[in-house]
Amino acid sequence: MICHGALESGEIDLYAEYTGTALTAILNAPVIADPEDVLQFVSDKYMKQYDLMWLKPFGFNNTYAITVRAADAKKNKWKRISDIAGFAHKLDAGFTSEFAERPDGYPGIQKAYNLSFKTIRDLDPSLMYEAIHNKKVDVICAFTTDGRI
Repeated sequence: MICHGALESGEIDLYAEYTGTALTAILNAPVIADPEDVLQFVSDKYMKQYDLMWLKPFGFNNTYAITVRAADAKKNKWKRISDIAGFAHKLDAGFTSEFAERPDGYPGIQKAYNLSFKTIRDLDPSLMYEAIHNKKVDVICAFTTDGRI
């Protein structure tokens, strides 16, 4: 939001933004599942509302992933989010505050898969990998471009 404000005020000329963040946090629009549709929607709205142009995407997708320890996944035969739905009530989750609140984060997953974790801990991104490694939590939200996963 800081960069967006700086762009609007003319303090900066360019910055990188994720379409999902623009969609939900800046435009306050409902979640759109298809990435191409999100890009088109965001591009159109930014031009109409802010007279700002979205450039061609960089070509990578830094989205969230639900992450569990490999040993737990293997033991329980978890391969998809739907596989953990029956276990979620026994699992402690550690999520960033943004993921916990974004409509395309935990609320969206909770609705889509009908799951609720035993507890949700608010974790800084730099601490969540350590927390899952040390068995302080069983599930984290990870970033798909993060080399730690």
